[in-house]
Amino acid sequence: MADGWFKRQFLTKFGCGICVANQDKSAVLLFFLGIWFLLQFLNAAGTSAQGGGIAWWAHIGGFVSGIILLKIFLMLPEGGITHRLRDVTSKKKTPRLQVIRVAASDADPHLHGDIVITHQEARFGAQKLVNIPWGLQTRLFKVTIPSGIDNGAILRLRGMGRRMLDGQSGDLYLNVLIGDRGYSDNIHGL
Repeated sequence: MADGWFKRQFLTKFGCGICVANQDKSAVLLFFLGIWFLLQFLNAAGTSAQGGGIAWWAHIGGFVSGIILLKIFLMLPEGGITHRLRDVTSKKKTPRLQVIRVAASDADPHLHGDIVITHQEARFGAQKLVNIPWGLQTRLFKVTIPSGIDNGAILRLRGMGRRMLDGQSGDLYLNVLIGDRGYSDNIHGL
């Protein structure tokens, strides 16, 4: 309680008690931006053109143009350009090497895991290296993703599952997950 009172008293003496009393951080930000702008203006007006005053005016011009462009850019998403830019600049592929955490019951020789790909990789196909940690060992497989695969499809790798006591090997089943904007949407077990 006393700590909050001290902060209000200290900041009131320096001219921003109203900002703290309202707990409005944007008001504090505007206050300090106003001080910065005023200092830039005073330095620009007090320096001769030969003395480097042009740099102060450049600061002011950059600040004002940044505010104007920010207002313009906030209106642009309504125009649809943001979606087109996002499609052009989005990541088209997932990493070639993926670590997959598999699940299996004790009696089941089959292993189950998820592999994450993008829409482009689903459309055109891809080749991935799959690293599967199992106990103290890791196993590395080359997986070919066929073109035109759908979300939720299951890839079966015969004989790549767990080896049982009788010598039989189970299969590795990989559930295909297709992300909207790259591999970060549906990463499981990385």
